Amino acid sequence: MIYKTLDKNDYLRYHSNIIDAKDKKFSKVAIGMWDFMKAWDNWPPRVLEENGEILSVCFMKLSAQAKSKVLFISNIFTPTAGRGKGSAREMLHRNILEAVEAGASSIRLDCNKSALGFYDKIGMTYWGTTISHSMFCDLPINEKGIYCFSQTQNMSSLEILNSYPQELREAKIKWIMKKVKKHKEFDFGHHSRYEEFMKCFFDDNTTISA
Repeated sequence: MIYKTLDKNDYLRYHSNIIDAKDKKFSKVAIGMWDFMKAWDNWPPRVLEENGEILSVCFMKLSAQAKSKVLFISNIFTPTAGRGKGSAREMLHRNILEAVEAGASSIRLDCNKSALGFYDKIGMTYWGTTISHSMFCDLPINEKGIYCFSQTQNMSSLEILNSYPQELREAKIKWIMKKVKKHKEFDFGHHSRYEEFMKCFFDDNTTISA
């Protein structure tokens, strides 16, 4: 598989040739978001290509938030013709490796219900549900790519937060709290950190390391 970027014109040509209606709709949403964010020049979409066929697409960017670089995944999708080949998993793995090499220390995304199973299989547990009813994820990443989540999957919220330097930890807590506090929690049969995360702040016996 070849991992590369497409500029806006090349991506729009690819989009115009999409046949499947659901694929077309998902791609259109991604285009609209990148137009709104004016991100085409700095963050062209990544694609995985094999024998001239695009197997997976990702709209991602690095943001200097929470006092560090954060990998933000806006949209990642696999066109119908490319499914069943592990391309979405490989795409995310390469996204993380690229981001870590550029200095990112965490990944952030809002995923909807239909995508939660994919991220859950990788080990990307979520902190809770946002006001827009998506699952909010903000987790540390490293040079292991997607395999780093096999470690954090078995860590408590407290352990994950305490793995960050103090100045970054405080910013992370504020951001996660802002995204998920008091928002209705949905039970999708996947592990959410919402209860244990909130327990860190409302249980007198639990403290965040200084």
